[in-house]
Amino acid sequence: VGVARPAAAEAFAHVAPDAVTAVRARHGLARPYLLAVATWEPRKNLALLLGAFGGARRRGATDDVQRVLVGG
Repeated sequence: VGVARPAAAEAFAHVAPDAVTAVRARHGLARPYLLAVATWEPRKNLALLLGAFGGARRRGATDDVQRVLVGG
């Protein structure tokens, strides 16, 4: 019998607010953002995500939200 403990590694610990502010400043994230971390592959369906975001923006639901796409 084995036991798998559901604990996160130390790398996933909370970071200091000033460190978060520095990273946001370095990447130009001054306002709220929608983050997608994926590669541009059909199975990820980023086209649907971007289309939904565009539709929400046209309705004024995401006027202050940036899109941030990260990945290969």
